Amino acid sequence: NRNFNHPLFDPSGGGDLILYQLFLAFVGHPKPHLMLFPLFGLFSHIITHKRGKTIPFGQLGKIYPKFPLVILSFSEWAQHLFTVGMYIDTPPYFTSTTMMIAVPTENKIFSWNATMQGIPPLTSPKMIWGLGFVFSFTSWGWTGVILATSSPDTLIHDSYYVPSHFHYLLAMGAVLAIMKTMIPWFPLLAGTAMNEEWL
Repeated sequence: NRNFNHPLFDPSGGGDLILYQLFLAFVGHPKPHLMLFPLFGLFSHIITHKRGKTIPFGQLGKIYPKFPLVILSFSEWAQHLFTVGMYIDTPPYFTSTTMMIAVPTENKIFSWNATMQGIPPLTSPKMIWGLGFVFSFTSWGWTGVILATSSPDTLIHDSYYVPSHFHYLLAMGAVLAIMKTMIPWFPLLAGTAMNEEWL
């Protein structure tokens, strides 16, 4: 852009100053949603095995919502850019698409809870890690619903609320889900059992 004299970011040439933010958000925002897909599969596999079922509750209800999650994750990319001077009719669109992404995600949460029904919750470290993942993912996921609305997001923009939502949801959710799946799979991979008192 600078070397070839292209007016992509120059308003006098028909460009837009905030276009780089929109490019970055469009490329970077779907990544967290797509990074969680393997964890969803691992978690569903382990709780189904722990429950002693061959098919989890709502198996197709956990597979089919992945398609709307992918589509919606590419359509809600400007949810954190409400304060950069968008047109007046743009924030309602991004608010609605960001709110809609909670529907297939909560479908997974409800299916996990229904699959775990009947398991004594605190009898093994696997279930403690699993319940921690469900609690963390649900509680910090609801903070995303608050961030989806343009009015509160304008107030808490550039505060620690936004990175705490992202990091607790993705990082802590990933750690808890990986720990839950490594406990039963570690003996298969390493050939030795883990001491459950250390977990």
